[in-house]
Order: sequence, then C-alpha cells, then structure tokens
Amino acid sequence: MKLRAATRGSPLAMWQTNHIAALLEQHGYQVEPIIVETGGDKDQVSPLHKIGGREFL
Repeated sequence: MKLRAATRGSPLAMWQTNHIAALLEQHGYQVEPIIVETGGDKDQVSPLHKIGGREFL
C-alpha cells in the first residue's frame, strides 16, 4: 500500500517523517513524503500578531 505523508520541509519535520516512513516500510507500506509550505515558512520576519489568518500556520 502506498501512503503520502504531508510534512514541512524543516530538518526536524523531515527527520520525523522519514523515521515514521522507515517504520511503516518495515511493514510493507510505501511512503511518499509531500513537502508543504505554510505562510509561516514563507515569512519568518513579520510578527505573528500582524499577519494572522488561519492558513498562516
């Protein structure tokens, strides 16, 4: 069975995704990581209270 795992592209998020993918692959699953970017990933300068919005995080 093939699974897709949405993850942020940060080193920590990628490590976590790859770790879980390796565990799942031991049980016969194929895991394809899909990197997603949030507004917070794109704008790391502006204060959160000035940006707002549900899609930001």
